[in-house]
Amino acid sequence: MKAYCSKDSFVAKFVKIILILTIFFFLLISQKVYAITSSVSGNWSVGATWAGGVVPGTTAVDDVTILAGHNITLDNDTNALNSLTVTGTLTDNAAKTVTVSGGGHVEINGSIRFTSNSILNISNGGNLTINSAGLLTQGSGAISTNDFTVNNNGAFTQGGNLTVAGNTDVTLATWTIQSGTFAPTGTVDVTGNLTISSTGTLTQGANRVTVTGNLTIDGSGGVFTANAAATNINIGGNWSNSGTFTANGSTVVFTDADHTLNGSTTFNNFNHEVATSRTLTFESSATQTITGLLTLKGSSGGLLNLMSDTTAAWNLNRAGTYDIDYVDVEYSNNTGTAISVQASSNTNSGNNSGWNFTSSTSTAIPTLSEWGMIIFTILLGASAVFAIRRRDMEDSI
Repeated sequence: MKAYCSKDSFVAKFVKIILILTIFFFLLISQKVYAITSSVSGNWSVGATWAGGVVPGTTAVDDVTILAGHNITLDNDTNALNSLTVTGTLTDNAAKTVTVSGGGHVEINGSIRFTSNSILNISNGGNLTINSAGLLTQGSGAISTNDFTVNNNGAFTQGGNLTVAGNTDVTLATWTIQSGTFAPTGTVDVTGNLTISSTGTLTQGANRVTVTGNLTIDGSGGVFTANAAATNINIGGNWSNSGTFTANGSTVVFTDADHTLNGSTTFNNFNHEVATSRTLTFESSATQTITGLLTLKGSSGGLLNLMSDTTAAWNLNRAGTYDIDYVDVEYSNNTGTAISVQASSNTNSGNNSGWNFTSSTSTAIPTLSEWGMIIFTILLGASAVFAIRRRDMEDSI
């Protein structure tokens, strides 16, 4: 029998193939990343603001650049941005949402100034970077990102919640968390000072927090909650606490340098070990309570000096264990369990209470003088001669 294919069947197959190719083409186009650049200052939602007249974040995943000298007002929500680079200025006029979900980054070389409850949501591994000339002012809206980096004294003012799923690396003269909660998951490295003030909160994740400068927890409402696990908080400058610090399972480690502690704080573990002579200065009116391990150690070549900022005593409440050696203590009032150290390697500079500087006791082994050794040798030799002569006499009998 001769094979037969109707004209209608052929047309149907042809239409089906064309339809599949068309769908594939549109799917391919929909995934294409477009580079869109600002052309003038204006509103985000206006086509004339952008080169080519295409408003970004409406129909495609876009790489958006706001050029220097252009001030763009965010007047609508964005969708499906792949990346956002701001060399000019991005501001808001109401609570809006910027969504960067294509895995690209938000890089600020100019400024983003949010005064409303606007949200910056960076997902799918995208990162937030503020470069040296960059400025990010956060309103009360939330910011979420993978990694958060501030390079070479870029400026960041936190006003709402900041959630960092990855690592935080901030180089600032002073970073102020003045409102909202900073909740990092990865490590936090602040090159400079960190101030937590007003209604700001730092909630430590499961990794270390390092501040190379001063850490200030301000009494205006600043809160620092350490992680429940055994994590480190490394301090390179001074510690000032008039707010709320919850130690949980943390260890606060002070670097091999001079430090000053202001305000009363309850620590879990407290550690300051130095290789050369350093000074740890305490505010006289404050009390430092250590519930875990207190480690204060200098070296044989350089004592760690523990002193008050005035001629009044500084207060220590030692409630846990301790490992203390090679320290010079002055004007210290230990109201907790007494601390005993060896007087041979530690110095009592006076006006201390709750400290015991003990001397090690040992039984001296008697030694002979030079003449004593000579007499002892003569007696020993005479004894030997006498013993030999006595033996000879006994043999001759």
